[in-house]
Amino acid sequence: MANQREVSILYWHAYVEQVKTIDPLVEEDFLRTATSYLDNIGELLFVKVPSGDDIIVLNIQWLCSRVFGPMLATDIFIQYNKKLRKNQKFYSRSDINEVFNDFADTELLLNLLKIFELVFEVDRSPPVPDGDVQFIAPALLVENMPESQWRMDPSKQIYFGRRIQCRDETDSFSPGFFPRLQTRLYNHFRDLGQTPSEIWKNGIKVCHVVECLVYMIRGWRAIYICVRAKDEMNIRDCQKLLELVICCPGSDIESHVLSAHSLRTHIDAEKVKFYPMQTILEAEMKGVNVYDEERGDEEATTDLLCAGYDTTLLRSHGYKCDVKWMMNDTLKEFSIIMDVKRDMAGDYRVMADLMGFAHTEVQGWEGKSMSMTKHILSEWSKRWEERKRNGGSPTEGDIMYESTFSNLMKILNDDSCRVEVAENEIVEMFRQLRVSNRGPQYYRMGMS
Repeated sequence: MANQREVSILYWHAYVEQVKTIDPLVEEDFLRTATSYLDNIGELLFVKVPSGDDIIVLNIQWLCSRVFGPMLATDIFIQYNKKLRKNQKFYSRSDINEVFNDFADTELLLNLLKIFELVFEVDRSPPVPDGDVQFIAPALLVENMPESQWRMDPSKQIYFGRRIQCRDETDSFSPGFFPRLQTRLYNHFRDLGQTPSEIWKNGIKVCHVVECLVYMIRGWRAIYICVRAKDEMNIRDCQKLLELVICCPGSDIESHVLSAHSLRTHIDAEKVKFYPMQTILEAEMKGVNVYDEERGDEEATTDLLCAGYDTTLLRSHGYKCDVKWMMNDTLKEFSIIMDVKRDMAGDYRVMADLMGFAHTEVQGWEGKSMSMTKHILSEWSKRWEERKRNGGSPTEGDIMYESTFSNLMKILNDDSCRVEVAENEIVEMFRQLRVSNRGPQYYRMGMS
């Protein structure tokens, strides 16, 4: 009779061979269908592996008692003579073999655990002396974040963050969710050559120009993603890191925005102030800052969302959005076009004139800015904020003071400033964001 190690877990090819010892005429397609049925009714576990040999666990109880038990059990479970040591960051193949070799093929079992994302292989730097492969098991990591990983740092000027939480207050993420998220993040950054600086049971820290802390609060109710960098040159990387993690949770969640001020002054992520996204959308539409009732202070929306890279407001407000949120790639192309002086057509000078800037102002800026178009758009947005606070009107005659994309399109379609290729850059940006296309034809009709 075959022993337990041989029949409890098998690769597909070995499974087929075992079945054919009973029925040599069995067809593999029929066996696959029958095995899938047994998997559906819970009689066995059929793990499909796209990149290799599928795995069959013939005894699910064996998997729980012989594998998950010794792997995850605390010290109070005395029935397990051999267990993986807790609060240990790295495990060698020898460590795992010592616990499981008596009743399972360790290599096969490790492949299964990696598929379940309960362990993952890591590259040690510097390499381990004996060359043994190393693994991390997120559920067995130390409990708390090492103090060295997230300290107050005056050199970090840029802070952004999100709180991802379950929409229902009575709901929470499953206990297995965060270890899987850690696994994917660790592998992702390791493959990029940016191996995380530290990993612990409820968090992971990446440090490569931009620092990123991903942290699960107690009770599995919310995940905090905190990013920080030295200056605005790193905003693109900040947004990429935020999006990488925000895309991971399921659909029944909501995203809140972390206070930049609170991130600067708190080490404990759970104490960081956050705002509902709707609060920020409403503040931007009204042209006001976001008010923090606890501090009695305000924060600008551009301190909370990555202007030029975060598409939230562009998708929400469309052409009514302020030009300060123009995507950075679009801004570059738009500026290249409008920075060229034209005698018979529009350029940044005509555009500035229709925005209410004096000729002497524009002449004073020339030669002082890398891009006159970028400088004018920035000033246009700042002056509209100030004008709005003082009760100024959005337009006066042909002058467009309100710095929205709607008004920018009207300016570009004015008879004195018609640069179709520049208009198309704005239209294309909104098309890619799947925002209703109100292009040049719309504004030539004089509609609002």
